[in-house]
Amino acid sequence: MNRVSNKIVLISGSARGMGAEEARLFISEGAKVVIGDLRVEEGQQLAQQLGNNAEFVKLDVTKQGDWKATIALCEKKFGHINVLVNNAGINNYAMFEEYTQDQLKQVLDVNLFGNFNSMKAVTQSMKASGGGSIVNISSVAGITGYPLFPAIALLNGR
Repeated sequence: MNRVSNKIVLISGSARGMGAEEARLFISEGAKVVIGDLRVEEGQQLAQQLGNNAEFVKLDVTKQGDWKATIALCEKKFGHINVLVNNAGINNYAMFEEYTQDQLKQVLDVNLFGNFNSMKAVTQSMKASGGGSIVNISSVAGITGYPLFPAIALLNGR
């Protein structure tokens, strides 16, 4: 079908799991994909498997400098970004009574500020490409509260 033929796609948290499947799907639809993740070995292997239309970059979504470097690499390798998929996300498990502020901060840094950082960083590239799409992946835990996921419940008002 090639619905995204020659579109440039940046996916955070995509070295494995759902993000890797997203990368495979975009490649199969004709896109060029930048795989951003902290898992260097897995990310490099995935990019190699996907071929010339894929590139890996080490990306810590909590660091604005990493986002700037990722955008620059993406533009140098493929061009301006058309699609951003914020797939990176974490959770740490504990009952609320035992949950610490540091645990909450870690989840907020990745799941909330990571998305904020990415959208701020990609804006100019998307404008230069004529517009684009931003997809923020979430968890079912954001809809239904779970006792061991207090940070996700707090983020989503549950």
